[in-house]
Amino acid sequence: FGVATTVPESMIATLAQLPYVRRVHREREVRAHLEESLGQIRAPDVWTNFGVKGEGVLVGILDSGIDYLHPALGGGLGSDFKVAGGYDFVNSDPDPMDDNGHGTHVAGIVAADGIVIRGVSPKARLLAYKVLDASGRGLERNIIAAIERVVDPNQDGDPRDMADIVNMSLGSDRGDPDDALSRAVDNAV
Repeated sequence: FGVATTVPESMIATLAQLPYVRRVHREREVRAHLEESLGQIRAPDVWTNFGVKGEGVLVGILDSGIDYLHPALGGGLGSDFKVAGGYDFVNSDPDPMDDNGHGTHVAGIVAADGIVIRGVSPKARLLAYKVLDASGRGLERNIIAAIERVVDPNQDGDPRDMADIVNMSLGSDRGDPDDALSRAVDNAV
């Protein structure tokens, strides 16, 4: 069990000494990273040789949101569209529209299905979780909340609707296997 809170620097040592506090993690900023992938991994060969393009796969994208109005990404948001759902953890609202571009770029690599733009798994569906702001920066608490949401998108306690794959093309300068974000990933797995 974990708690995200903001306290003055002078209180951290006192907080860490409480008998029910196992560890105090300082929050770190994360940011978007761009990479090319489709040609490098030879996805078209997989489509041809194995006849799979992501049918029936649900991918959670934890990033700067997704421009779900883009025609190659389905043109809408909801159960009848490629971007089946999501949430904006930066602005605390149900609209995960991308205002940076990185999340849309990542979603395109994963599942674009347009005339000109095609992703690795063009028939996959997406969940958009906006955890990075317009400048491509975010807070670990929002990423952790999104990780918890991606394993139970409708928050009913039943994980049968969870994403099959989660993409987080983001990072920070620090981290260790026992920090809060690493533990959230471990718990999701």
